[in-house]
Amino acid sequence: MYKEIKVGVSVRPFKCTALTPVLYKSVFGLDWLKLCGQAAKEADRIEREKKEAEERGEVWTGDEVSSLADHVPELAYVMNKQGEGVDPWKLSKEGFYEWLDELEPTDVLKAAPDILQLYNAQKRTTSTAKKNLK
Repeated sequence: MYKEIKVGVSVRPFKCTALTPVLYKSVFGLDWLKLCGQAAKEADRIEREKKEAEERGEVWTGDEVSSLADHVPELAYVMNKQGEGVDPWKLSKEGFYEWLDELEPTDVLKAAPDILQLYNAQKRTTSTAKKNLK
């Protein structure tokens, strides 16, 4: 899937394919799918804590920032370079730091909803069943 997304003052090409999590792991040494699973568990925990605090008549004061937010810029780098057609095996941490240095501190986080939406859209299937199984 391909989409142009505004990051900071410029619109950049982003692409997400089945290769995206593989490249992410190759460059950053982390499993993106595992990180997503951990973030989902974290979101469930936060919701549970909020509900429990509300039931006790208290105000929840925990931290709502997902640990996934720390890794979104890394995913954005991989997807942007895929969108630009860069040789995927030339991606590196050094390249990530250079890419990040072109941006303002919050540029990627402001674009995070669009970036994650593109990633999640790639995971959904658009195929239809050929057989009507009952």
